[in-house]
Amino acid sequence: ITVSLNSLAKNVPPDLLAALVEEGMWTPAQGLAYARRVPYPWQRSDALARLALHFPGLERERILGEALAEAQMIELEEWRASTLTGLASSLSVSQLREALTMARAIQNKRQRAKALAGLVSHLPGPEREQALQEGMIAARAIRDEYRRADALTALIPHLPVLAQEQALQEVLAIVWTIQDQYRRVRVWARLIPYLPNSKRGQVVRETLQAARAIQDRYQQAKALTELTPNLPEPDREQALQEALVAAQAIQDEFWRAAALAELAPYLPEPLLHKALEAARMIELKVGRATALAGLAPNLPEPEREQAWREALKTVRVSGDEQSQE
Repeated sequence: ITVSLNSLAKNVPPDLLAALVEEGMWTPAQGLAYARRVPYPWQRSDALARLALHFPGLERERILGEALAEAQMIELEEWRASTLTGLASSLSVSQLREALTMARAIQNKRQRAKALAGLVSHLPGPEREQALQEGMIAARAIRDEYRRADALTALIPHLPVLAQEQALQEVLAIVWTIQDQYRRVRVWARLIPYLPNSKRGQVVRETLQAARAIQDRYQQAKALTELTPNLPEPDREQALQEALVAAQAIQDEFWRAAALAELAPYLPEPLLHKALEAARMIELKVGRATALAGLAPNLPEPEREQAWREALKTVRVSGDEQSQE
């Protein structure tokens, strides 16, 4: 029985575990039994955190404690930082302090800054201020300009006003040293919401122009997509149309599918239908299923159900077990 449980748990990802419990197909206790047998610590932590929400009071806190303990066991610091960030909103104050200790122990400066940025908004006053200072120190010590600017930008929303202004000037100075145009646009896109109105319009125009000049079609589509939330209405629709054209022009069908899926949440209905047509034309089955699954949640009924059915059918007939999984 134990061998069978271990084998099954290996093939039930956290998303599916949570969905089975949320839909009432499994009880929370059944889901928890499988979650504890998931083979990898980062998956185990994610599954436990998702299932903890289905338990009351002290039991929930105990399960979240298990999830935090699993996070400590993750060897890859990038995944450990992401896991701590994902857990932050669910943890009690005492557990947040444990997570803070774990974040401080991360050796990679970029990942330490990332973990601290994910925790600060949930920490109580004095600890929050100290964590912010530590995050800024770690971010400023990152040698790669793009990663340094990205880490500082993640911390900006949590800083007090005067420190925000200083950090903005710091990032603005770094941005112009970033040689890779795609990376520079991505930093601009994250930075725009925090710029003063006097600078925002000009920066938006320059960033949009830079995004349009990116030669790689996948990067161009992604850059335009990330910019759209900060654009005024006429420019937003135009940028989305351009992003969709760029996505359709990607030669590699896997990356074309990924671009269409990433675009989906931003597209208005007429463009969603165009993206759906483009997804259906992808010959690579795993690519077509990926694109359809990415588009489906954003489609109106009955197109939504039809897209899910097509994605599922495509996966079933692919004949590739790894792709099916």
